[in-house]
Amino acid sequence: MNGNLVKRQAKFLTLLILLATLGCATTGGRAPETEEFRVSKEPRPDWPDNPPSGHFVGISKNFSMEAKARNDALMDARKKIIDYLGVKIEKNVLDKILTTGRTDDVLITDVVSNAITRMIGQSILKVRAMKYHSEKWKQIDKGKVSYYWKVFCLVPFSKEEHNQFVSQWVGEITRLAQPIFTAAKKAEQDDDLITAAQKYDRVLKVLQQAEGIADFEPFLISPVRRLKAEASSALETLKPKLVSFQIEKCIKDLARQITSKPLRVSIGNITYQNTDLSSKFGEYLSSELSVGLTKSRSFQEISRRDLDEILKEQRLSLTGIIDQETQVKPGKILGIEALLYGDYWDEGDNVKVNLFLTHVETGRMGASSMLVPKLCLSPDMELVSKNYQSALLAIDEFGGREKQGTSKDFKIRVWVDKGNGGIYTEGEKLIIFFKSNHDCFLKLYHTDSAGNILQLFPNQYSRDNFIKAGRVYSIPDETSNFDFVVQPPFGSEVIKAIASMKPFSTAEGFGANEVFKSMGRASRENIRGILTRDIGILARKGVAEDLCVFTTVE
Repeated sequence: MNGNLVKRQAKFLTLLILLATLGCATTGGRAPETEEFRVSKEPRPDWPDNPPSGHFVGISKNFSMEAKARNDALMDARKKIIDYLGVKIEKNVLDKILTTGRTDDVLITDVVSNAITRMIGQSILKVRAMKYHSEKWKQIDKGKVSYYWKVFCLVPFSKEEHNQFVSQWVGEITRLAQPIFTAAKKAEQDDDLITAAQKYDRVLKVLQQAEGIADFEPFLISPVRRLKAEASSALETLKPKLVSFQIEKCIKDLARQITSKPLRVSIGNITYQNTDLSSKFGEYLSSELSVGLTKSRSFQEISRRDLDEILKEQRLSLTGIIDQETQVKPGKILGIEALLYGDYWDEGDNVKVNLFLTHVETGRMGASSMLVPKLCLSPDMELVSKNYQSALLAIDEFGGREKQGTSKDFKIRVWVDKGNGGIYTEGEKLIIFFKSNHDCFLKLYHTDSAGNILQLFPNQYSRDNFIKAGRVYSIPDETSNFDFVVQPPFGSEVIKAIASMKPFSTAEGFGANEVFKSMGRASRENIRGILTRDIGILARKGVAEDLCVFTTVE
């Protein structure tokens, strides 16, 4: 009984092995689902793979009709010639020209681009095929049989044709650019400097298209290069004049709004939009304003450097000049009567600048605005710092929280000497000041331009975070053996102050050689965690907060 069972099992295993072997053989030899065979008997010539010099080969897609494949091959060759020449035409426009064989219905908003595109289209449509090679193919896809045509065409494009094309191209571009250049010169003579700069820039962009053409005889493009050199020189000469001209117009406008002349004025901070963030552009604008004020008889500028020194000595911020609660007026010490400050806004091709003149005792005196074309700015001129978005996040999370439960009579202030929106350049020393109107306990956080958060106070040198009411404290102070010196990376930075009438329950610990405690990265979750630890566990009525923003530049 057992012997028969063993024999039956052996036969069964043998059968399984045989079936598996047959299955593997069948699978391994399975024909592909799609097969293609060339039906045409005529051999493919050598030129599709090795075209002679001065010729281009067009290759069609697969078409069921030979005539359509021939047209597609010619279109492909013409596109290759356009690519070779380096001519820039929008793909949908070029496809329309090559498909319809017409240029009269090409619609491009820009008049110059429209004219150039039509000229190129008319020239490229003259290109004809020298010979064709057609191949018929058979395709079997999952048992379904179909046929298609693939066509190659050989198109000559000789040196003479090339030069003729370039000559037409250059002639058309020069014809279109010359009246724009003439209009730019006229606008400059009429003191319409913004229009003049925009037209010079337009001339350069039009002429630049011609220089992109490949492999041309140098003499053919000499008219373009000559006109380009004139336009470039005129624009470069105009750029600094334009900014100073706009500033002088603003200063004259402000002068008409004041009665006491000359008015002793100092330049305040110029920030981006409705934020306290600034950039290299803000610093550049302050410098240009200083030059403009020195040329005006209506104003007498007080050096910002002198003002900053007084602010540090008096332990005040720039806002202290126009703060009616300030007991010691730095404005009075220097004889400053007004502060000139502003904001700027990105408006596409231009930057809109708003300037405000405020009397240190009576308040707002006047305002003016101007447009600065971006083409007048250097390529590395930033309107916002590289960490603009992360700085906004830190401001929103640190400073955008509702202060529910905060006592109205309990205030903490934190500032830097140059005030909110102040700009510090590489190598400058920075001092952070803070003051409360109540005895309290304080924590001070700094978010740098790299997105790191440090606890500045308390720190390794000042572990006691209790501060007295009415006293101005600073980091560093006269007893510190360190300075805050501006160095890379540059960008916008945030100081956050959190004060409590009760001691913070979180213990302070510092790592080895750690002067300021690291609080991690400035992520939304981390900032909320810091605020929860410092504020959420305290009675809200005994908490006050403040925030200060400044920017560092190279």
